[in-house]
Amino acid sequence: MKIAALKGIENALRNWKVAFIRKLVSGKHGRRVSSEVLLTNVTSVTMKFDDHFMSFSPHEYIGRSIFLSGDFDRHLSDALVAFLSRRGYLPSGGATVLEIGANIGTQTVYFCRSGKVARVIAVEPDPRNLSLLRRNVADNDLEQRVTIIPCAVGNDIATGNLHRAEGNFGGSSLFPLPNSEGEVAVAIKPLAQVLAEADVLAADIDFVWMDIEGAEPLASQSMHELFERRVPVMFEYSPGVYPPGTAREFIALLSRYYEKCMIFDGHNQSEMKVVDLPISIAQTNILLLP
Repeated sequence: MKIAALKGIENALRNWKVAFIRKLVSGKHGRRVSSEVLLTNVTSVTMKFDDHFMSFSPHEYIGRSIFLSGDFDRHLSDALVAFLSRRGYLPSGGATVLEIGANIGTQTVYFCRSGKVARVIAVEPDPRNLSLLRRNVADNDLEQRVTIIPCAVGNDIATGNLHRAEGNFGGSSLFPLPNSEGEVAVAIKPLAQVLAEADVLAADIDFVWMDIEGAEPLASQSMHELFERRVPVMFEYSPGVYPPGTAREFIALLSRYYEKCMIFDGHNQSEMKVVDLPISIAQTNILLLP
């Protein structure tokens, strides 16, 4: 009887411990606690969300954001797709998206789950991100809809050094960083070469998502064919990190093709003329409008 009673107590304690741990690690607070105690030798985590899987490193900015909040800027990509759809810029059969700076594939997956996107051309140079990007495409059964091109976009075929930001896989840049944790050689290709490798025509691209940490002016030098069609382009505008004079040159280039743009943060949109883009701000998201 005593042995049976002791076993009953042990089982009850075990069940209580399991229930306590589950409660501890559930919700945002629990995920925050878990993120702080994850071992450094845990290189990646895969989580299942309502409509997708996502693999990420829990030790850098984007991965921690996903782990703690359940997504990374999904409101922004969802708002963009909804806005373009309302304006009639997306074809009924599903859009083809050019994503320059796909990182680990967060927005790649979100676009494909939006119900408005048929295909994504995902361009990403960082080998750390590419391995997770490929896994996220495969885990979500998107191999037939996503084409991955492993390079950076520039105005000519070349090799450049990608400077890796400390603690942020999404902060790598072709330009030197004050908090760099090393660099890696990557291929740089003009957009025409990228599209040729993806076996897609410039005329097939319905909109562009570009987030490449200050290299947007460089990539834009090979995007004339898209600009001539006035394809909607969403990009991170960062005059605070551009070399001297680059912001004005960038605005001059864009204003040759686009008259209107919108400061777009996913919650509020403010339309303005491209020639009036400010050069004194650090960073914002800009949507070029047809």
